Amino acid sequence: MRVFSNYTIILATIFSTIIHFFALTLLDTFALIPRRIAPRPTIFMVNLLPLEKKGVTPKKEVQKRGKRAIKKDKGVILTKRTKVKKEKQKINNEQKRLAAIKEIERKVAQRKAEETSETVANSQMELYFGMVRERVKRFWVIPDTLLDKEGLEAVIVIEIDKDGLLMGSKFERSSGNPYFDQSAMRAINKAVPFPTPPLGKIPLEIGLVFQPR
Repeated sequence: MRVFSNYTIILATIFSTIIHFFALTLLDTFALIPRRIAPRPTIFMVNLLPLEKKGVTPKKEVQKRGKRAIKKDKGVILTKRTKVKKEKQKINNEQKRLAAIKEIERKVAQRKAEETSETVANSQMELYFGMVRERVKRFWVIPDTLLDKEGLEAVIVIEIDKDGLLMGSKFERSSGNPYFDQSAMRAINKAVPFPTPPLGKIPLEIGLVFQPR
């Protein structure tokens, strides 16, 4: 019985040794297998980029330079557009200024022409008035008794048609002496027909002032 027990102990020892050997072998084998570590929620996973070679422009720098170049080109384009716009505005302002000057010159020329025409017309009328006055004066005979009278003055308005004929006459102001007024009216009637009035002035009204001196 005791022999059996010693034999059992020996077997158990051998079996235990074999089990420990296999266990250590397994542990060494599993230690060589790489293990995947699950990232914790509080840890940020960062992907590392390879080192940049010297002389090679980084991608971000290239993008920045490209943006600067585009911005510069846009600035040049905007500057050119601004210059063109300013030049157009300058041309428009110059055209407006020249147009205003031409309009002023046209108005001045028109005014001069009107003044010249008016001056010519006035000259013609003055000439015509003188002709009518001289014609009436030729037929006016003042009574001798009235030659020395002072303060006598009569104003008669006559209307002349296009042929120089008398259309009407009236006293604008009487002298107060019937003989003097009658002599003035006779002179007007004898002076008909009058010279032909200037064109555009028909019928023509003229005021004649009669004075003995």
